[in-house]
Amino acid sequence: MTSDPYDQYVNNIAKTYNKGTEYTPRTPFENLLNEVKPDDDLLVIHEAKKSGDIDGRPDFKIEKNGLIVGHIEAKPTGTNLDAIIEGEGDPREVKQLERYLNVSRNLILTNYSEFILFKNGEEVDRCSLFDLEQFETKDESVEETEEILSKFFLTDPVKVTDPQKLAQLLAERTRTFDIILKEFVDDTTNNTFKNQLVGDRG
Repeated sequence: MTSDPYDQYVNNIAKTYNKGTEYTPRTPFENLLNEVKPDDDLLVIHEAKKSGDIDGRPDFKIEKNGLIVGHIEAKPTGTNLDAIIEGEGDPREVKQLERYLNVSRNLILTNYSEFILFKNGEEVDRCSLFDLEQFETKDESVEETEEILSKFFLTDPVKVTDPQKLAQLLAERTRTFDIILKEFVDDTTNNTFKNQLVGDRG
C-alpha cells in the first residue's frame, strides 16, 4: 500500500491542529480507517457522543457482518497516552480506559499521531505515525502503522456459542455498566437528563 492515504491524513490533521474542537480530527481519522481497512465488509462506526453521555463507549466501533471486531478510543491530538495507561493522567480518563479494556478484547488507543494496540487488556504493539513538530510521515512509520491497523482489523469477531462464556461476558458488561451508571448518578452535572432518566427524588 502506498503512503498516500497516510500523507493525506497527516496533512488534514496538521490543518486542524490547535483549531476547532477535540472532535475536529475525527473526520479525517474516520476517512483514513475507511481507506486502509482490508475488507469492505468491515464497517467503521463513529459513536457520536450525545447529551448526557458519560463516556460509556469508545469513539469508534468496528463491525463485520453484525459482529464486533474491535473498538478505537481517540484522545485529543497531543494527549499523553502513557500517562493514561500508567494511571497518572486525568482520573476520569484512567477509569474510562480501564472500563474499555474490560469490555473490549481488541482496542486501539490513539491521539491521532500515536497508535497503541491492546489485546485482551494487554498492550501488544504501538507506533508513532508522525510528530507534532514536522507533521511528516516516513516509510518506516507508515509500515508500522499499517501493521498495527492490520492486526486490529483482521481480528476475528467474537462468536459466543458456549452458554458459560456468554454468561461470563454478560456479567463483565453488567459490572462495567453498574460502574458507569453509579458515576453518572453521582455526577452533579447533566441534572436535567438525569431527572428525565431516574426522576427527581429530592
